[in-house]
Amino acid sequence: MAKRRASGVESDEEEAHIESSPAPKRARFRDNEDGGADRKKPAEREDDEEEVEVEEGDEDIKFEEKFKDKIQTSIHNGTKHQGGVAQCGIIQSLEMIHFMCHKWLSFTFGPQINFIIGHNGSGKSAVLSAITVALGGKAQSTGRGNGLKAFIREGENAAEVTITLKNEGEDAYRPEVYGKSIVITRRFTKEGTSSYKIKSKEGRLISTKKEELSAICDHVNIHVDNPMNILSQDSARQFLSSSHPREKYNFFMKGTQLKQLSDEYTTCHENVGKTAKILDVKREALPDLKKAAKDAEARYNGAKKALEQRAKVKELRQELAWAHVKTKEQEWVDKLEEATRADQKPLRINENLVKAQAEYDGANQAIAAIEDELTELGTEKHLTDRKKEVQDKLRANKDKLSRFKNDEKRMNDEINASKRLIEHYTKEINAETAKLQEDKQAEREERERKMDAVKAEIEGLDGQLRIVNDDMRTEQGRQTELGDQIRAQETEMANAQSTMNQCSNAIDRVVREMKNRLDVFGSNMEAVLARIRTQQWRGQIPTGPLGRFVTVKDPTWRHVLQTQIGQMMFAFAITDPADRPALKRILQETNNGRAQIVVAERDDFDFSAGLPNNDHLTVYKAIEVSDPYVLRILINNNRIERTYLSARREEGQGIVDSLPNGGLVWTVDGHIVRSYGPDDGGSTNSMQRLNPSDPRTSLFQPDNATERHRELQRQGQEADVKHDLAKKRVAELKTEQASCSRRFQELEGRARRLNYELRNARERRDALHAELNEDVPVNISALEDAKKESEDNKESVARQYSDLLTQRSVVEQEQLPLLEERDDLSRQIAEFTDKRNEIQARMETQVDNRVKAQNNKKHWEKKLKEAEDLCQVLRQRANDLEAEFQMWSTKAEEFCDGKRIESTGNVADLDRAIQSVEHSLREQERLNGASVEDIEEDMNVARRRLKLAEKELKEMLALNKQIKKSLMVRLNRWHEFRKHIALRTKMHFQYHLATRGYYGKLLFNHDHESLQLKVQTEEQAATQSGADKDPKSLSGGEKSYSTICLLLSLWEAIGCPIRCLDEFDVFMDAVNRRISMKKMIDTANTSDGKQYILITPQDMSHVEKGPTVRIHRMGDPERGQSNLAFS
Repeated sequence: MAKRRASGVESDEEEAHIESSPAPKRARFRDNEDGGADRKKPAEREDDEEEVEVEEGDEDIKFEEKFKDKIQTSIHNGTKHQGGVAQCGIIQSLEMIHFMCHKWLSFTFGPQINFIIGHNGSGKSAVLSAITVALGGKAQSTGRGNGLKAFIREGENAAEVTITLKNEGEDAYRPEVYGKSIVITRRFTKEGTSSYKIKSKEGRLISTKKEELSAICDHVNIHVDNPMNILSQDSARQFLSSSHPREKYNFFMKGTQLKQLSDEYTTCHENVGKTAKILDVKREALPDLKKAAKDAEARYNGAKKALEQRAKVKELRQELAWAHVKTKEQEWVDKLEEATRADQKPLRINENLVKAQAEYDGANQAIAAIEDELTELGTEKHLTDRKKEVQDKLRANKDKLSRFKNDEKRMNDEINASKRLIEHYTKEINAETAKLQEDKQAEREERERKMDAVKAEIEGLDGQLRIVNDDMRTEQGRQTELGDQIRAQETEMANAQSTMNQCSNAIDRVVREMKNRLDVFGSNMEAVLARIRTQQWRGQIPTGPLGRFVTVKDPTWRHVLQTQIGQMMFAFAITDPADRPALKRILQETNNGRAQIVVAERDDFDFSAGLPNNDHLTVYKAIEVSDPYVLRILINNNRIERTYLSARREEGQGIVDSLPNGGLVWTVDGHIVRSYGPDDGGSTNSMQRLNPSDPRTSLFQPDNATERHRELQRQGQEADVKHDLAKKRVAELKTEQASCSRRFQELEGRARRLNYELRNARERRDALHAELNEDVPVNISALEDAKKESEDNKESVARQYSDLLTQRSVVEQEQLPLLEERDDLSRQIAEFTDKRNEIQARMETQVDNRVKAQNNKKHWEKKLKEAEDLCQVLRQRANDLEAEFQMWSTKAEEFCDGKRIESTGNVADLDRAIQSVEHSLREQERLNGASVEDIEEDMNVARRRLKLAEKELKEMLALNKQIKKSLMVRLNRWHEFRKHIALRTKMHFQYHLATRGYYGKLLFNHDHESLQLKVQTEEQAATQSGADKDPKSLSGGEKSYSTICLLLSLWEAIGCPIRCLDEFDVFMDAVNRRISMKKMIDTANTSDGKQYILITPQDMSHVEKGPTVRIHRMGDPERGQSNLAFS
């Protein structure tokens, strides 16, 4: 394999390659001893260089022939169209304040050609100075002063120049910030301060930094210090009148920026040379570095034996590392066993927690069952109402029996009297039968006739009395019936009045509800909730009333749910039993003491598993609960997820029969249907009916309170009508009862009269008997008739008595079941009261049990959490120890190069062994003067230094070579660029001269850095045989015209959009001025995107103004004149 060449050889070859380039002298560089380029300075060149005429070489001629036609075609085509207006970079306006001789002056420039004319001393040249200063140029470049202070008007402390640049089109500079114009203001003071303000078109300040101005000028290609862009008065005069070929060449080089590039390339070449010398120095240092590395390696080899001892220390340290790992492993195992033992404790606690939860759930279920019992039990109102009805009937029957008793006594008296008469008549008959004496027949017959008449009267009176008694009994029965009807109507009237009162109360509640919906749940409910919010609670803040969070989806079930779960809607829920007294006190103080207080933890348990798997409607489906906590309270306490709803009892019975384990159904027609299973039977009970005054009737009402208000008014009006009708009927019945009472009293009076007349008749009859007995012998037949009459009377009264007994028996028969029913109702009411008290007692017991179970559950939950936290801490500590063990194992493996070493000793023994070996090493190091590590480190440092120096030298040589190569490419391109620009300048110069009939050419001598003009006029062509002459042989006007053509040609080679020229026609006569002016205007009109600002003191009346030409006339100078002193 061939060896690589030395770096120095590569550098020399590269330099030789650059020297062999066919570039002109300005592009050639020769390394001198200082590493710089040997360039001939202008001061060292001979002054007669301008006389030297250098013919163009073959290479330049070939280059010109190659591109001449193309450039001529481009020039010719450019003259056929009107130049466009620049969109960006030209000057729109200029304003000067206290600048030079101007107190205030402003211009608005046209986009193409601008002439500024005025007498001498009017301050025309100040315009170009102001443009230079405003765009950040140096004061020296204006030729009018050495500093900015020189531009401040006499007597002023500061000056200000503002220039506005056009900023439109695709090449605009940050148009989103500046807009269509950029306003630049420069202010400078006598104290030497200078500041910039760069604003947008709207006047918004964008920047105050010169860097931003430089960026703007670079973007629009304005080089304000370029002498070709702004030719001041002195520069223009020098260029037009007496410029040297070398100076023209410098103008060409500076204006086209070629000189700047040439200087930069020269600097680059000088740096390349300096870098090559530095690399030579680095190359010379390599042998020393190699020797130092070799010496360090030899010293290290001498200390190699100490490394063997060091290896033993390393082995001991590796074993020590694994001994530490083993200790950490044992610590981890111990902690893991402790964590495993701690894991058993939560299991035992969890068993107790499950038992406590079961007790809590059992208490909840027991409370729910007891509440169901209370719901099924209903109220005793129907029993008390029935008892009242039975008692009313018993009182009516008792009155009847009392009257029967009076009639019975009277009849017994009459029967006893008849018995006594019969016995008397019997005795008389027996006596008269024995006595057969004669008597007076006539008197006897008369008395017998009277006796017959009295008997007939007695019989008639007796018949009338029976009729009167029958009528009395009828009237008395009617009175009893009317009394029952009056009591019934009074009950109806009382019920109607109660309904009216209830509707009135309900209307008041609706009105309050319309004002405040919380009034449905109790009085002063807003105050209750406000006090609850401000009260300090041991648990979470109470929730309630529960009805706030419950709505009924279908009004069909509203009345059923009002009855069954309505009481729960007024309840409040707390999470801590200790909060019950405080909440109870608040409710009692606000007249809501009957509201139930439920103790329930906030447990968002999943109840979906308990939902029935059927399509029957449950209470859970029929309502909507907005608070999950309230929903779970209703599930726990009211079992809404397993309580069904139906329209009729028969339908409800079908639902519970279809359920495998039985169930509970509430029906719209007022029944509670329960089934305990297919073989365990069931029950059906009537549901309690709510009266309108019950607060539960206001629950679950639709939001349209106005409709409910209207319905209650209708019910109240119906009750009012019923009340009026019942009242009217009572009045009618009482009137009829009074009439019956009067008739009864009349009948009683008539009966008394009949009894009185009957007693009189009987007394007359008895008197006649006595007379017959005294005066004549007793007529046995008469006695027998009297006896028979008494017997008939007795039989009549006996029949009445029998009828009375029958009626009394009927009443007594009616009384017995009523008495039994009354006793049974009394017993049922007592049993109901006892059962309700017993259920309530069981409810209180179960509530206490639930509180205890809840506290027990909290206790075990707390214990479980503590145990789990401890397990987590222990497990985390075990995991940390495991992680430390793994980390220590990994580090030990890394320390031991991936090997695992079984350690037989403990940490202390290994530490002592390591200390012993290290002591021996230190003794050996003391003898060697340095440690083995230090010797090894010195060797490694020497090696690294050598490698680093070789690497840096190689990289720098490669970089320097690449820079040289790149510089060569750029130099070649620079030469090509200079050729193109020079050729285009030549062709434009010839074109401009040809427009006047002149012929001429530009001679570029790049080696001598000169530019000469050769011009031949038409007259010279005719008289001097076509020889080219130097411009010095031309007249002043012809020479100035030729120089103007040169300036226009050079302007075509620069990219700046602004061309400024001051007093260009100062050496021209009128003819040449006119021709030159026309030439400049024509050239400006054909230029694309260029703006011309030309200053002249001459008259411009011969120039025609147009859309592209704008003339600005300066005012006469205002300067004070003083008288000269003559002697």
